[in-house]
Amino acid sequence: VSKVEAKAEAKVEAKVEAKVEAAQGAAAAAEGVSAEHIEKKTKALTLEYYGLKEAGLKEAALCVAELKLAPAQQGAVLGAMAKATYTQKGDLSALFKLMGDLVLHLLSRESCAEGGGSPVFGEEAVANGAVAIIGRLTDACDDLPRAPELVGALLARLMLEGPLKLAGVGKAVKEADEGDLVEWGPGLLLVCQILRAVANSADEAKAKALLDESGLKLDELLGADDKEAGLAAFLEKKKIDLAFLA
Repeated sequence: VSKVEAKAEAKVEAKVEAKVEAAQGAAAAAEGVSAEHIEKKTKALTLEYYGLKEAGLKEAALCVAELKLAPAQQGAVLGAMAKATYTQKGDLSALFKLMGDLVLHLLSRESCAEGGGSPVFGEEAVANGAVAIIGRLTDACDDLPRAPELVGALLARLMLEGPLKLAGVGKAVKEADEGDLVEWGPGLLLVCQILRAVANSADEAKAKALLDESGLKLDELLGADDKEAGLAAFLEKKKIDLAFLA
C-alpha cells in the first residue's frame, strides 16, 4: 500500500469514526426514551387533541414538550401523529389540518410552557418529521390510498407556513425504502400532491418557484411502471393538474 493510499484510508476511517461518535452522542442524549414510548404517548395526546380540536391545542403542545426529546427524536412524534391520524374515522383532511396547527404551534414561542424562550420544535424536528412520515407512506397507502394527498397537503403547509424545504422532502422520497418508494411506491405522487396543494393554497407561481429552488426533476421520480409512458401520462392517470410547470 502506497503512502497516498494509506493517507486516504486513514481519512476515510477518521470520518467513519466521527460519524459513529456523533450517532452515539445523539443516542446518549435521548437515552431512556424508546421509540415505543414516543409512539404510545404521541398517539394518546393526538387522539385527545382531535377530540377537543382547537381547545386542546395548548395542552397537546405541553404534552409534547414534556417528552423532553432531542431534535433527532422529535421527528418520531410527527411520524406517530400521522400514523395515528390515518386510522381515524370522519374527515381526515380536517384532522390533518389540526395536526398542521399543532406542528406550527410547536414551532412558535407560544409553545414554551413559560410563554417565552425557545419553541418546542425547530427546523430540524420538522425535517426529521417529514422523513419519518415519508418512510411510512408505502404502508399507509396499503390501507389508505388517499395518504399521499393528505400528507402532501400537510407538508405543503409546513413549507408555506413553516421551515420545511422541498429539497429535503425530495431527498427523503428518493431514499425511503432503499429507493422503492420511487420505483414501486407513491414517491412521485406525493411530490405532485405537494405542488398541487401549494398551488391551491398560495398560487401556481409559488409552486413552480419551490420546485425550481429544490432542484428536483419530476421525471426522474417516475417509477418502474411509468417511465416508458412519461410524466404527462402519469399526471393524466392520477388526474393531477400541473400544467403551470410547462
